[in-house]
Amino acid sequence: MCLNESLSMAVEGLEYLKDEGAEAIVSVDFGGDALVRGDEPEVGSVAEDAMGLAIIQRAEKLGFRTLLGVAAVGAEWGGCIPMNLLVENVVKLAGLGAYYGVYLPDKDVRREFLIASERLLKHVPSFMLTVYREALEGRLGERFYRVAYFKGTFRVEKFHSFMYMFDPKAVCSLNFFCGEALRRGRKPSAKLRLKKKGKPRKGIMNWEEALYRLARKKWSPRSILTSCGK
Repeated sequence: MCLNESLSMAVEGLEYLKDEGAEAIVSVDFGGDALVRGDEPEVGSVAEDAMGLAIIQRAEKLGFRTLLGVAAVGAEWGGCIPMNLLVENVVKLAGLGAYYGVYLPDKDVRREFLIASERLLKHVPSFMLTVYREALEGRLGERFYRVAYFKGTFRVEKFHSFMYMFDPKAVCSLNFFCGEALRRGRKPSAKLRLKKKGKPRKGIMNWEEALYRLARKKWSPRSILTSCGK
């Protein structure tokens, strides 16, 4: 499946996976732009994430169990999305029962991931993935980066190592761009914006505290593995 193709072509790929016996699809976003509503001043590379969310909606209709993981929250484009607004979206999803908890890989999985992602980054540089890796390794703090499009200073925090797990259907319903992808049947333009109603959003001022509070709830891969085959 390619995010630059039409939604109908992506469905063909899903049908192939279904025929091959796949039962679940877990999509992962690094940076957090999948969680935008569409009225934020900056939304990162949301067009690709919106298309991915739209594909997951189609996967659910085909009978797949679906999940969305979001890691390195706030690292998108070096922190372009206001965290007080982004975390407000996360809290709203939690209030809707669409937040399942945080995934932290065990020692063996973590080691395998670090090896595989290091190999991947040599071929496809990614700032958000770099932030996630360094957070997993405990390399916290502020430093200078020159990775892909990003050149500047960024502070890696502990919460960047958390992968927040969500119901992708609820995330899509919150995300204006996902709705556009479903309506148009293709990747939407990131230049679009949700029309603002009423006063501007203030967001959550103590957003970091909210992120750590949500991280107290843990998610295990067993929850999706045990649901498959039923």
